[in-house]
Amino acid sequence: MFGPIGGVYADKWDKKKTMVITDFVRFFLVLLIPALYIADALSIAMIALISFALTSCSPFFVPASKAYIPKMVGKKNINLANGLLQTTLWPSFFIGAGLVGPINALINLPFVLVINALSFAIAGFLIMFIKANKNEDYSSGVKKDVKLFSSLKEGYIALRTEKALHFTVMTFGIYTFFWRGLLQVALPLYVTVTLGGGPGMFGVFMAVNGVGEMVGSLVMGKLKVERPMSVAFIGEILFGVAMVSVALAGDPLYIAVVLFIGGVTSPVTDIPILSSIQRSIQENHISKVFSYWNTMGAVGSSLGTLLIGIWLEFISPSTMFYIGGATLILVGALGVYLMKMKYER
Repeated sequence: MFGPIGGVYADKWDKKKTMVITDFVRFFLVLLIPALYIADALSIAMIALISFALTSCSPFFVPASKAYIPKMVGKKNINLANGLLQTTLWPSFFIGAGLVGPINALINLPFVLVINALSFAIAGFLIMFIKANKNEDYSSGVKKDVKLFSSLKEGYIALRTEKALHFTVMTFGIYTFFWRGLLQVALPLYVTVTLGGGPGMFGVFMAVNGVGEMVGSLVMGKLKVERPMSVAFIGEILFGVAMVSVALAGDPLYIAVVLFIGGVTSPVTDIPILSSIQRSIQENHISKVFSYWNTMGAVGSSLGTLLIGIWLEFISPSTMFYIGGATLILVGALGVYLMKMKYER
């Protein structure tokens, strides 16, 4: 809900301070859950309210953090920096999903949440010591006093000027629709219904996928990409092929290998888009453009988990993997064609 708005204010405010404050806000919000639990005052409504507040922090933190990367490393090292950043981002998400079950079995849930809260406080503290690259000049054109709707319009115009990037960002929600829906909704059901497995098997699959993302991020960070948007759509095609392969498989080991490969393909899509925004968009619009990209991805992810969950009431998980994989292959192929013929000639 706050996606584009967060980008406007991330461009307006000091980006490092925005990250620090946001992390400490998240520290207190997460810490509130075990505190209320111990006080026997935790309710579903309170959890929903805290979750809403936590989610509302991301539209401010994410654009600010992405826009701050060029200030730290300079534009020449953006691709490598993004590769290293992605190495810790989504892999941590998936590996964490795989480890939460075993950790919860060893440690009480309230204490797990305390550890989670402390991670935000530690991150915020460490961000305080990050320094910008003094050799890079990003100060020109930054407006401190801007109007919300005019700023949103200016950010969109800056994005639309870059035609290849604009098309890729506007269609990114299709990718995240199936990426999130297949991995987080269809895969658990596939594990249970088709493979006869349980949470442990699903956790292993998620961890393997996270390791694949880590490897892919390191590789993409080292590569020099000539046509980044074409490469991003190739990543979508490869992920689609991986999802179709999951449906074809019946052996858990084979599926684990396919999910590892699927993890490798995700940075092939993400990192070229990240680097293109940081290189081609003016500094005073970077956070806004990131917010548009993140919003498209978030909308696609939310709709994917909802609609794919509904569709799975009527079709099998295997069929859903076929449909999702084939759709991504077609969308990716269309994107590559348009980049070659129209946008990245």
